[in-house]
Amino acid sequence: MYNGVSKEETLMIIGICDDEAVIRESGAALVRKVDRDADVVMFASAAEVRDYLKDNTIDLLFLDVEMDMMSGLELKDLVESDTHLGYIVFVSGYHNYVFRAFGPKTLGYVVKPAEAEDIRKWIREVDNRLHNVAEVSLDKDQTMNARDIMFVLSDGHYCDVYLKGRKEPVTVAKTMAEIEKILAGKGFGRCHKQYLVNLAEVKSVDKTVKLLTWDKPIPVSRRKAQDFYNDYRNYVRMKVLEDL
Repeated sequence: MYNGVSKEETLMIIGICDDEAVIRESGAALVRKVDRDADVVMFASAAEVRDYLKDNTIDLLFLDVEMDMMSGLELKDLVESDTHLGYIVFVSGYHNYVFRAFGPKTLGYVVKPAEAEDIRKWIREVDNRLHNVAEVSLDKDQTMNARDIMFVLSDGHYCDVYLKGRKEPVTVAKTMAEIEKILAGKGFGRCHKQYLVNLAEVKSVDKTVKLLTWDKPIPVSRRKAQDFYNDYRNYVRMKVLEDL
């Protein structure tokens, strides 16, 4: 059964899901040590998380990988499109799940036993995201969160910016070169002269790029292929090293 603290106002709602009570309690204690104002909700199973998300929100979920009945990885696949869940950080005693844990809601990985600094890092990251620290101004009338951008499609002197959760793109009066400069260092890669892709959204790369939240493949040009593959490999390597 889940156990949370109800508050009229809270800075962040943080979930701890682990089928071992001792680990749940120690995880909750670490969160409260790092953020005394956080609303901490504890879950003994993945099923409890799914039930809770029907009527409630979680900003950050620390999720155990290996659990009875339904694993953390299975839960991730089921809730990736659930708007009631913000972000997931996986927790495990093993490193061999790192690549399987990637997803649009997955921020990273914590190795058991978790320490206060591990928890602080991810709470700070989610706090930054919730307060739109990643906002960019692509046009004088267009400000958006870089993490919401799936990809950018160039049409000469204009670009269409495709955002998560929106069917129609946002058109901005900037060239691809200008957009690429604005988004430099924010995890984007150029796979084609017309396309700039959010590397966090990449599901697979071959002759085309398949995204987690877009159902159409994006072309990879011969001229851009090697640089794009290198950018993506470096991005994945950096994410893995951050989480170890």
